[in-house]
Amino acid sequence: MPIRKERVEFFPRLPMMSHDADYNLMKRIEALQRHQKWIATGTTLSALLALVVSLILPKIYRATTYILVSESKIEANSQYSMWQYSLIRTYVPFVDSDALIARAIRDLHLDQPPYNLTVDRFRRDRYLDVDIPKGTRLLEIDVEFPASRLAADLANYLAQNAAYFNTEVTMKETQTTQVFLKQHMDEASRHLAEIEKERLKIRKDASIEDKDKEASILLEEKARISSQLEQFRMTIAQSDAEVKTLAEQLTKAPHIISLKKSVDSDNYIRHTTERLRGDTEGLTVSEETLSNVHEKLQQRYADALSLAKSSEAGLLAAKSDLASINSKITQLLETNAVKRSEIERIDREYVLAKENVEAATRSYQNASIAVTAQSQDLKQLAPAQPPERPVRPNIILNIVLATLLSSVLLSIAALIWEGIRSMRRMRSDSIEQAEELLASHR
Repeated sequence: MPIRKERVEFFPRLPMMSHDADYNLMKRIEALQRHQKWIATGTTLSALLALVVSLILPKIYRATTYILVSESKIEANSQYSMWQYSLIRTYVPFVDSDALIARAIRDLHLDQPPYNLTVDRFRRDRYLDVDIPKGTRLLEIDVEFPASRLAADLANYLAQNAAYFNTEVTMKETQTTQVFLKQHMDEASRHLAEIEKERLKIRKDASIEDKDKEASILLEEKARISSQLEQFRMTIAQSDAEVKTLAEQLTKAPHIISLKKSVDSDNYIRHTTERLRGDTEGLTVSEETLSNVHEKLQQRYADALSLAKSSEAGLLAAKSDLASINSKITQLLETNAVKRSEIERIDREYVLAKENVEAATRSYQNASIAVTAQSQDLKQLAPAQPPERPVRPNIILNIVLATLLSSVLLSIAALIWEGIRSMRRMRSDSIEQAEELLASHR
């Protein structure tokens, strides 16, 4: 029940609120109708004023030209193209620079009457606008100027000189790169000459061929002495064995041999002995002589012993010579190893220095290509033509805007004036009612 009561009390208020709004709207419309003559008059005057001002204002002409930022024709790939595309905005200062504007003002005589332009005035009046159309490789140059021919000349001057400046920058960068690479090439050549001089000196001082020959001679001598050592060892072994054998044979062989010889075999001697002695017993003769076998064994023993002693002396001398040769060979090999290491080191440095010179020479020869690969060309697509119609002032637009703006402002002023009048009327009515109440109380 209470809810229904609230709903019954709420809904009847809506028509009253709508009625109040319609009443206020009607009052505003009536107020505007009462002042429509003044609003129309003011709007007409504003339109006429806009027309007069538009006719008095100087005409501004717009000339437009485009500069193409071309891709590099060297090393053109998608990643490189994206990198170049991201750098297109860096070419805006080539056109929109104070130095180029100052040169344009001077060369086109805009610093003289009637314009008397300076770079500051040129900037403040916003004669130049440089933009990059989205999704393109173009620089759009818009020049707005009071003179049609000068607007086109300014646009063309800025575009052509921006392209020329870019070419000049590329050439200077190429020259700078070439000078730098020439210095690097000369330094690499000097370093190569120093390395080559040091290399020749090291090779000359090393005398590796002579050292190798000397080492070969020493190795041959070592082989010969080693062969002699083996022969001496074999000779000593054989001599020792022979000396031992001969010593045993000498101890067994008799030094003196006793011989008994019968003389009866000779008839003459036998008859003579019989006459002298008167008997017939056999007659013998005893004879002692040195043993030839013993003498030969003694000689062989002495020879074998002498050979063994001489072989031992030769063995000792050969060992000493072999030790000396081994020492010389070791020292020579160590020296050769050090020299070879120095030669290998200087050869590596020589190869690296030679490769560095070749690389520097190639870089110097390809300097212009390298700079071109990292730069982009600017080219004016089409010269700007003198515009036939001005872009400002737009008389029709100015009249329409003045009419709309003045009608709105005058309507607001009329409503404010009516509001003030109604407030005054309400105030006077309340004062009269107050006076009537006072009078009735009295």
